[in-house]
Amino acid sequence: VDATNGNDINNGLSESNAWKTIAKVNSTSFKPNDIIAFRKGEIWEEQLTISSSGSLGNPITLASYGSGPAPIISAGKKRPYCIYGSGKNFIVIDGVSCTEWINTGICDYQGNNWIIKNCNVYSGGNDSPPDHGIRVYSADGSELLTGIEIKTNTIGTINTKKDDTIGANGILV
Repeated sequence: VDATNGNDINNGLSESNAWKTIAKVNSTSFKPNDIIAFRKGEIWEEQLTISSSGSLGNPITLASYGSGPAPIISAGKKRPYCIYGSGKNFIVIDGVSCTEWINTGICDYQGNNWIIKNCNVYSGGNDSPPDHGIRVYSADGSELLTGIEIKTNTIGTINTKKDDTIGANGILV
């Protein structure tokens, strides 16, 4: 996915045929072992909603390619999440940046076997609502979520100045 040189009519299977938007990613069904790679140095102001699950040994991976700073997925202070998955399993998120969400940067709701690594997660600062950098949770806390790995991430600028029922957290599991 390349915000500058991509085109959503492309097949999205190579750098020279990259898609342009996260909307295209959101409207596509993926199969286990698929990789969704974002070009480094690019910025998208959209919410990425994970639509498919991977399988054991064959996750769906969000990653980056090229050189330069990590790709940025920004919710633009308009969307609740940068990256959101509901009930999706076997997901790897590796080397992306998330910023300016309303609720949570990267959110796993009732999904098992997620690996979130090498990501930069930082909110919009004091003018944003209370927030969470990375959040993994179930509906009422009664479901057991397994295989969750959160490692080597940078969490910064989480707003803790406003009241809500959960508070604000860098990582909330």
